[in-house]
Amino acid sequence: MVVIRGVNLYPSAIENIVLRYPEIAEFQIEQHKVENMDEVTLTVELAAGVDDTLLHRLQDRLRDTFSLRIPVKLAPQAPCHVLSSRPSAGARFFNQEPVHQTAVEFRIVGTGPLTCGS
Repeated sequence: MVVIRGVNLYPSAIENIVLRYPEIAEFQIEQHKVENMDEVTLTVELAAGVDDTLLHRLQDRLRDTFSLRIPVKLAPQAPCHVLSSRPSAGARFFNQEPVHQTAVEFRIVGTGPLTCGS
């Protein structure tokens, strides 16, 4: 669990919503700080041929469910699936803060930018 603007947010709750969209091939939830406040961003890879208007619908669904604005962004275009090619594709929770802060809730899946072969 992570507290975002006073709301207890479980990554599994976000995952349950995202999994309702078969058009999403893979996703990653990123926790980070903005002006000393925890924030969460959702990065998604869409299946081939899917229109990116899905991002807006998903962001609206997350806002309606959690009463929070959770930005949803598209993974960079690449010849491979960027998120699913990361070392541990099943690890969808990414904490950009030092490990000691949330090591129990999140697994670190990488520290570099999302690119093929990273």
